[in-house]
Order: sequence, then C-alpha cells, then structure tokens
Amino acid sequence: MNKDVIIHKAAKLLRIGKYNVSEVAMMTDFDTVSHFSVSFKKQFGINPSEYK
Repeated sequence: MNKDVIIHKAAKLLRIGKYNVSEVAMMTDFDTVSHFSVSFKKQFGINPSEYK
C-alpha cells in the first residue's frame, strides 16, 4: 500500500477517537511509533497526538 494512503488511513483512525497514537501506528504497520509520528507530521504538519 502507498505510504500516503496509509497516513490518510491513520488520520481517519485518529479522527474516530477510539484509538491512541500507538494503536494507530501498529494498525497501519509502522515499525515504531516515532517513525509513524515523523511520517504523520511530514504529511499533515502536526503531531498525530494533536490531530482531531
């Protein structure tokens, strides 16, 4: 799956509010939460924990 698609899927999961950042990182197959956070911030300009 394309990384942009994965990041947007992660954003959707975070928006739902049911999952925390660590759970979303695991659900979207990132190796580490820090790698997920860096990729997310690069795409959206904010940390995943700030995303609503």
